[in-house]
Amino acid sequence: MAIMPHALNDVDYEKIKSFKDFDDRYTAPIHGFKDAHDYWKKCSSRQFIPCIKIPCLIINALDDPFLPQKCFPVAEATTNPNITLKMPKSGGHVGFVSFNKKNLYWSEQQTVSFLNHQT
Repeated sequence: MAIMPHALNDVDYEKIKSFKDFDDRYTAPIHGFKDAHDYWKKCSSRQFIPCIKIPCLIINALDDPFLPQKCFPVAEATTNPNITLKMPKSGGHVGFVSFNKKNLYWSEQQTVSFLNHQT
């Protein structure tokens, strides 16, 4: 609070029960957004997917604890032939911590494989 005394108010902080509550109360107003929905809409990279003109790999784990499945860019990826969308059952939120014998992350392996198959 001492770092940003006018921006942060911890009164009733225990009432924050979701990411939406947190973003409504802190993230959105601190960064000039109307509310959480305004912040999410304007900061989402999803809006740019239809404009991608070169091959692109998107990985989104189905068990992402921060994003509900309605956020997954399935429709956008389906309509853009430049997008390859991989949606593994697990991986969390940008985690994908799964090592092989070479100590490589699963996501790194996917990226290398994707790039190697581009012409």
